[in-house]
Amino acid sequence: MMFDGTSMIAINGEVKAITSQFTLRDEVVSAVVDLDEVISHRSGSARRMQAIKEPRYPSIPLDVSLTSKGEDVDPAVRLSATIDVKYLEPEAEISLGPAAWLPLSGGIDSASTAVIVYSMCRMVAQNVESGNKDVIQDLRRICGEPHGSEWLPTDPKEICNILLHTCYMGSENSSQETRQRARDLATSIGSFHFNADIDEIVAGFTRLFKCLWGFDLSKLDLRRFIKWATVNLDLSVLSNFLSATPVAELVPLSAEMTDEEDMGLTYDELSIFGRLRYIIRATHFVFELEMLILERRIERLGHDLRPILYPALTWAYDKCLKVVERLEGATTTALPSAKTE
Repeated sequence: MMFDGTSMIAINGEVKAITSQFTLRDEVVSAVVDLDEVISHRSGSARRMQAIKEPRYPSIPLDVSLTSKGEDVDPAVRLSATIDVKYLEPEAEISLGPAAWLPLSGGIDSASTAVIVYSMCRMVAQNVESGNKDVIQDLRRICGEPHGSEWLPTDPKEICNILLHTCYMGSENSSQETRQRARDLATSIGSFHFNADIDEIVAGFTRLFKCLWGFDLSKLDLRRFIKWATVNLDLSVLSNFLSATPVAELVPLSAEMTDEEDMGLTYDELSIFGRLRYIIRATHFVFELEMLILERRIERLGHDLRPILYPALTWAYDKCLKVVERLEGATTTALPSAKTE
């Protein structure tokens, strides 16, 4: 388990010290603060009438000093200055976060997974270069080096070749383009790569995908991450993944539809769904209302098969119909009624 970092020391809303985010180093920070500033800040922000009514907190003197004994003021000690907190870009967090605690198909999803592992290898290689003994010891143990080994990798690809094995799981429906993209990416990051034929299980996957529907990390976020990694991780091969049309390749190429055509939804729309369901935690009514405001057709939500497992949402459904009636000037008789059973 790894803590994502950014432990901080703050006083009255001002940050005085903070640790690095997503680092493999053990960090401890310290700061010099005046605790009397807290009392002054809290007293000044309260209204006087309210402060009078509040119970008085007792002050208990102790014969203990947190500074040098016998000295109330040390002229050599200065209060820590306020610092500006720098936040990582979302794309950098995708790269560093999973890489710290963490099949190659030629598509952007598996490419993102491989790039995250490669990002981890870069982090490890940087710590090896800086002489982090704990990281070096752990790396040798994880990579199966014998006791007493002096192995020191000089390239993240060398680490990636040991830790990451990628496999292009092709079938008669697979294209040469995706096969080549997978091979090029594996070469760029140094993974141990091979090909496998999965014709016998493609039919089963096809039936499974027709029955399941889920919302995961936004495809738009993945694309932004891949675009970021193209420059910041020096992986120019990723530009081929950005220009490729997302296709599952589970049926013959002559009958293949794009992912968006197959779903009946665009990735832009799915991104909106994900924001409403996982970030805003929108209720059913708010979700539908947002779709109306964005001029999305309600019937397009019928592609999500999971609501058949949910309890009846009669109140929210009727509320949505009233909004539709008000917006479109329709009558309730022209709209389907909600099931109450």
